[in-house]
Amino acid sequence: MVIDFRRRALQRKAAEAQVSSEEEEQMLRSLEKKEIEYLRLQRHKIGIDDIELLTLIGKGVMLCRAKSNGEVFAMKKLKKSDMLSRGQVDHVRSERNLLVEVDSRCIVKTKAIATRM
Repeated sequence: MVIDFRRRALQRKAAEAQVSSEEEEQMLRSLEKKEIEYLRLQRHKIGIDDIELLTLIGKGVMLCRAKSNGEVFAMKKLKKSDMLSRGQVDHVRSERNLLVEVDSRCIVKTKAIATRM
């Protein structure tokens, strides 16, 4: 598990730095709080109430702003029933996989995939 890996790595660093057991416990509690917050954010599903639509910038692509932090991003809207009827499921999955993996300053980084039936 990733949490155990990070915990062991932190314990190794604390041992190398020869910090007191009290400081080490404080560091571990801080790590645990960060991990819990991260996991909570990962579970949060993005909904229409979480974003503000700014403008249409292309066919099915909208410029949006996150209400939580003001971050501006592009959102592509696809209708599942249309993708199924047109046989575009594999194409859409390939595009999604590419956008998640690509690391280029010319291509927007995919941060979330929102689905709705």
